[in-house]
Amino acid sequence: MPFEKKLWDSPPVKNRVNPMMHAFPKKNRTTLMDAIKDFGFGGIVTNPDQDNWYEGYRENCKAFGNTIKELEKRDMPFWIYDEKGYPSGYAGGETLKGHLELEAKGFYMYRVAAYEDRHFTYHMDDDSDKIVWAASYPLDTPGLHQSYVRWDEMTPVPFNERTLECDMKAGTVLYIFNVRPAHIGSQATHNTCSFERYINIMDPRAVKRFIEVAYDPIAEECPEAFPKSTAVFTDEPSLMAGYVRDYETWNFALCPWVDGLFEEFEKEYGFSMLPDLPLLFEGTTEGYPIRVKFYRLVGKLVARAYSGQLEAWCKAHGTTFSGHYLSEETMAGQIAAYGSYVDVVKEAGYPGMDVLCCYPEIYNYNTAKHPQMVVRKKNSNGMMVEICPFVDVEGFSKDPVENMSGVMGLLYLSGVRVTNTYFSSNFEEFGL
Repeated sequence: MPFEKKLWDSPPVKNRVNPMMHAFPKKNRTTLMDAIKDFGFGGIVTNPDQDNWYEGYRENCKAFGNTIKELEKRDMPFWIYDEKGYPSGYAGGETLKGHLELEAKGFYMYRVAAYEDRHFTYHMDDDSDKIVWAASYPLDTPGLHQSYVRWDEMTPVPFNERTLECDMKAGTVLYIFNVRPAHIGSQATHNTCSFERYINIMDPRAVKRFIEVAYDPIAEECPEAFPKSTAVFTDEPSLMAGYVRDYETWNFALCPWVDGLFEEFEKEYGFSMLPDLPLLFEGTTEGYPIRVKFYRLVGKLVARAYSGQLEAWCKAHGTTFSGHYLSEETMAGQIAAYGSYVDVVKEAGYPGMDVLCCYPEIYNYNTAKHPQMVVRKKNSNGMMVEICPFVDVEGFSKDPVENMSGVMGLLYLSGVRVTNTYFSSNFEEFGL
């Protein structure tokens, strides 16, 4: 396509920036829309539920029809933000209300070694749910400075849901694996919204419940909302199995868990992961193959339960599913949040990502790398970015327009064609 300067000076509506407006003022709703339009923005990202954190949710969804009519008058497209809270799936606590079995889970390892014969009794801590596996392995002790586990000689150890009792022989090591809520120290307790528990995005039942409380009421009360929307915007769902603050120390390292996980692994790969289960946690090179397989499976389960299920629902209701994820900048962050990030993004109808480092000097080029891979595989028409200038706000604010333009240019070269952002204009000139 030849370069046309007029397209850059006055781009089509679909290529303009969309400010994220979670709520419109009740008195000046249309005035704000006029301001957004007059300042040169394209459309908006907004919540159908404008008030009260899901109190009167259906009434708010019904009233969203009036907002849509006003936007259409101004030729302003809109994206539906699928939450009133954060992260998506939380739904103001509604998703888990009466359904705590759907909350995010992780499993951790308890290790005990015997260098002489002993009787061992184990009682799980009160904050954990259940024991899911226990096994004993012989130890090789070639010298006083070494002891090596013989991974190919596992012996299962009987256990009850919360207790275990067994005789341990000298030169053995016992591993016990427990499930607990993935909540404390996670993104669920370090976000902008609440300290409440979050759904398990590996569990299709949890995401189905999220759809029932957040998506279905919009479709039922305002049937035109989804078909007229450009896309649905989701916001940083994650597994919650990783700790997110380096100044905190917690008792357990967690791997993501959903009921039936061991069976899913065997179905996927044709062998049981139970003999190698300690290698998900032990810091040895022998563990690499099982870890790669495990986290790839986790990504597939998240893709199937979350992005895949939501895209199927959106497609059936006349729109597509997009939004952005968490910790895209590093492979370690992607694994902790999703297992296999590319698999998760691939199931979205329109891939999206998040940029927090919002001026060129600190922009992280890795952010766009993996969504870009997905876009190439999908042969789609680009991807969406949410630009949030939250990292080094002082540096960004020194020249915000120049910094925003610079980062948008870099993102355009990476394949971004839709920009949704919290960076906006000062609408005080309109009396707002």
